[in-house]
Amino acid sequence: MIWRLLGIWFGVFGTSLLCSWSVVWVRFEAGKVAYLHTKITTLEECCRVSAAMVLLLSVTALPMLLNCSKKIKSSPLLRFLSFFLLPLIILSVFMLEDGIARFYYTMSTEFLIFFACLTVAYIRFSRKQNKLKI
Repeated sequence: MIWRLLGIWFGVFGTSLLCSWSVVWVRFEAGKVAYLHTKITTLEECCRVSAAMVLLLSVTALPMLLNCSKKIKSSPLLRFLSFFLLPLIILSVFMLEDGIARFYYTMSTEFLIFFACLTVAYIRFSRKQNKLKI
């Protein structure tokens, strides 16, 4: 069970990192600055910032390993919270600290990509858990 959850975690991390880097690269190729209102202007700096944000979010998603416990695994609410609680807290901290408009221009892409990958992983994990119960 722990190996499957670690595989899910690495899958979410790798997929969101590659997608974030792709979006940053496309923005630079289009001639737009990837992060408005910041002093980050080179592609390498943007890739480092993007990787740091994805790594931060991935570390906050580590409580998904709590699904090894039967109590958490059997409760849909606890299973959902183990996947999403800390990333949502980090998201709200960033939004409150920078303001919603500035957050939208600077970090929203990485957060959206990460949450999309995490949501897909959660749905796949939940379906597999439901199949195992039947």
